[in-house]
Amino acid sequence: MSTTLASRRGFMLATIASAAMLAAGYARADGGEPMLTITGEVTYLQRIALPDDAVAVVEIKPDDAADGDPVTAETRTELEGRQVPVPFTLEVPRAHLDAGKSYVLRGGILVAAEMRWLSDPVPVDVAETTLDVGTLTLSPYEAPPPFEIDGKELLAGEWRIVEVGGRAVPADIPATIAFGEDGAFSG
Repeated sequence: MSTTLASRRGFMLATIASAAMLAAGYARADGGEPMLTITGEVTYLQRIALPDDAVAVVEIKPDDAADGDPVTAETRTELEGRQVPVPFTLEVPRAHLDAGKSYVLRGGILVAAEMRWLSDPVPVDVAETTLDVGTLTLSPYEAPPPFEIDGKELLAGEWRIVEVGGRAVPADIPATIAFGEDGAFSG
């Protein structure tokens, strides 16, 4: 009888320990840290081939993060001549996620280390263990001008013409062109 009681007690302790481990959080079968797994694909609608050195990038960061702030996690795929759509899997360690914050996912494609295609931010539910976001549709991306100067302000003023059609304009000829901030020009 005492053997049966000991077996029952051992079974009860094992059951309680298992329930406690399940309640503690998401544990991976491989013993690693808990992760959020996000899958999907990036694509664009334009019929433009990507160069061989293109790299697909998918990143997650807090929705209140400014451009240039560090990302929470990212994945990069060297395309080596492959074209869109490009599937992705992003593994995010739960330790890198703040439960009190909202997060967004963004996809893009780098060409010659510069962003050329970019998706709009997509909100993600970080409470999930796995999340399929479907297709992130990319649009052509052009970096803003440095120091937030638009082209009209940059060109405004009078410019001396030093060459026309590959031939130098002599210094004694006053060849100039003036650009106004409104886009008008004269000269």
